[in-house]
Amino acid sequence: ALGAAVLNSLRETDIKFAHFISVGNKADINENDLLHYWQSDDNIKTITTYLESFVEGENFVKPLITGEVTKPVIVLKAGKTSSGMKAASSHTGALSSRDQVVEAVLRQFGILRVNDINELFNTAKGFENFPFPKGNRVAVITNAGGPAILAVDSLEKENLVLAEFSEETKEKLREGVNPEGSVLNPVDLLPGATAEIYRRVNEIVVQDANVDSVISIFVQPVMVDPFEVVEAVYDINTDKPILQIAMPLPEFWDDYRRFSKKKLPIFRTPEEPAEVISNMLYYSMAQEGLKDHWQEYAEQFKMTGKGKFNFNPGFISQEEIFSITSHYNLPIVKQTLIKPDEIKSLSNDIFPVVLKGINHNVIHKSELDAVKLNIKTKDELIARADEIISNFNRFKFDVEQFLIQPYIEIKHEVLLGGFRDPSFGPIIMFGTGGKYVEVICDTAIRSAYMSDNDLNEIIEETVIGKILKGVRGEEGINMNELKRVIRASSKMMIENENIVEFDLNPVIISKDNSIHAVDVRIKAS
Repeated sequence: ALGAAVLNSLRETDIKFAHFISVGNKADINENDLLHYWQSDDNIKTITTYLESFVEGENFVKPLITGEVTKPVIVLKAGKTSSGMKAASSHTGALSSRDQVVEAVLRQFGILRVNDINELFNTAKGFENFPFPKGNRVAVITNAGGPAILAVDSLEKENLVLAEFSEETKEKLREGVNPEGSVLNPVDLLPGATAEIYRRVNEIVVQDANVDSVISIFVQPVMVDPFEVVEAVYDINTDKPILQIAMPLPEFWDDYRRFSKKKLPIFRTPEEPAEVISNMLYYSMAQEGLKDHWQEYAEQFKMTGKGKFNFNPGFISQEEIFSITSHYNLPIVKQTLIKPDEIKSLSNDIFPVVLKGINHNVIHKSELDAVKLNIKTKDELIARADEIISNFNRFKFDVEQFLIQPYIEIKHEVLLGGFRDPSFGPIIMFGTGGKYVEVICDTAIRSAYMSDNDLNEIIEETVIGKILKGVRGEEGINMNELKRVIRASSKMMIENENIVEFDLNPVIISKDNSIHAVDVRIKAS
């Protein structure tokens, strides 16, 4: 139904289609098959997709990030709300929604996601007809104040800026612009500006080294032919994008469809060009960055499922946790597991310690007051153990084991976790940790297939990541060690496909800036 409606509406526009394919319920063909098919067709320059789900998200992104598919792919993904999601058992799962995963993975791998049908086809029109901008500096040329204001407002929304003209450009503009107009940016030509004035002014502005793109706005007065204006602007020979907005009299569009042989790309509202320029700039910069990491991603994809650890379904035991985290050299704090009746036999020289009650059905220990910090004597240890047993009994649980760890003074708490998305595979989450993690919500997520640049971004995207670098005179931590730990966690998820989620929360940054994972949960399928 949507496809038919789109086709009908596009007959009224200047967008040209080589193929239009509806895959229905994807019983035999899905979007991944079409990517390769369209890549091989020389008639296709840009691929646009409307998707309600990704059948195999990993197989969708792989050809795009390994260089097999090089044509621009624009995705309109419906279903942004999180209603209907099942409750997650870990902090990591609870902090992510299905759409957050889609958004993060597409952004990570330079795949352009748009918000609606209008943006989808306007952006495709931009890719089809204009050179990519090399920066975010935009000039606006107009014959009417209101549309120019709206266009300028949209620049800021799209992380673009008004270009600062050189003095040479301003001097040239003074010779061609009505004295009552403006040679500043936006350039105001006044309503009587002819096609020749539009051509000359656009030509001057686009040659300014401080300008990366131009938005040209034409609101039709009775005495100026809009066809002449649009054709004059698009006849300019330049390697920078000039996007023309036309706000003509109603009969223009009938004439345009019937008589314009060139099918010149025209935008209809002041806000559209900024959105298109921003999307084109994002895509070109993302693709340029990805080229440096194609081989890196390809090598990681080869490691999928190469791990040697097999676990029974459910949360794995502390002994199994120690085995796999040691293999991947994760900084798990030294720990001792004992039975409840062994608590009195412990040595007196282990203090201060942390005591935790363990039951394989208890996920969040703090909710049962089952974590006791900074215990300094054996008598205190025995008393705290009795408290934990009593707390467990109130909720009909037994203490299966006690876990004892050295007490570490906390400077910062970090969350490092992962989960297996049903479509996009292993996902890593990083952010502020501790028991209030779901309230603070300072987290970032990425596919576990990460380049060095992805590692930097997942840290820098969070508040805690900026703090760990060092603020207000505080010494920062060893960021290379933090990145090593995140990389090792990613490798664990990639290689062991039976791990469905893991939680290192908190990972403590101690007073000496060293890194210690003090609470670990791993769930297997």
